[in-house]
Amino acid sequence: MSERVTIEEVCARLNARASDVVARIIPSNGRRPERGGKIWALNPKRTDPSWNSFVIYVRNGVWCDYSNAAHDKGDMFKFVAQFACNGDKKRAFKWALDFLGLTGQPPDPAETQKIAENRARLEAEEAARLAGKRKFC
Repeated sequence: MSERVTIEEVCARLNARASDVVARIIPSNGRRPERGGKIWALNPKRTDPSWNSFVIYVRNGVWCDYSNAAHDKGDMFKFVAQFACNGDKKRAFKWALDFLGLTGQPPDPAETQKIAENRARLEAEEAARLAGKRKFC
């Protein structure tokens, strides 16, 4: 990459591709289809089975977790940092550059593996939750 990309530009590009970012980080069984410019999802950092507290507003690339008093929220860069890179903003910036195709390099295999493992864990938790629910029906 010959030109330096600013964090503002990366944030704007991630926000414009909010649906793609969410699809990369939250497994399909952990999110509902986009409807009315919103994606309701299970929070990737909690085992809370509530579909009513974590929402991504796709049109402007903002997410909000309504399950706590602080109402954690942010843009897609903060989403990547918090849910794909455990709060590490340097890793999130590199992830975003790779995701947006601004490095000319494929995504880091180790980072891809971590995200895949997180997705698998969420899918297993959801399957176990659903299996437990079926026992009582």
